[in-house]
Amino acid sequence: VQERQGALRRVIQTAVANGVPCLAFSSALAYFDAYRTARLPANLTQAQRDYFGAHTYRRIDKEGSFHTEWQRYPGPADPTGRPAVASGLAGSGGPRGLRCS
Repeated sequence: VQERQGALRRVIQTAVANGVPCLAFSSALAYFDAYRTARLPANLTQAQRDYFGAHTYRRIDKEGSFHTEWQRYPGPADPTGRPAVASGLAGSGGPRGLRCS
């Protein structure tokens, strides 16, 4: 797979450029890229888990586990009726710089 990944990337690029869906190829390539990557950008997933289930997250720039106290702001609601949400830790890194634990 390693030797042929360039060809697979070109096939996917060509298909996308021509509007041809290639769900299995692009999913397989994304899985391959994720499998061989030591650190992934999972910060959005970790932030969502932290918000909805009071999970904690670990940061790559500091030791320990962290939990963000999310504040509700008036604004447009999502389909479940929850108001818009933003982190109350502006400027402190919030859910950025996370790693899966």
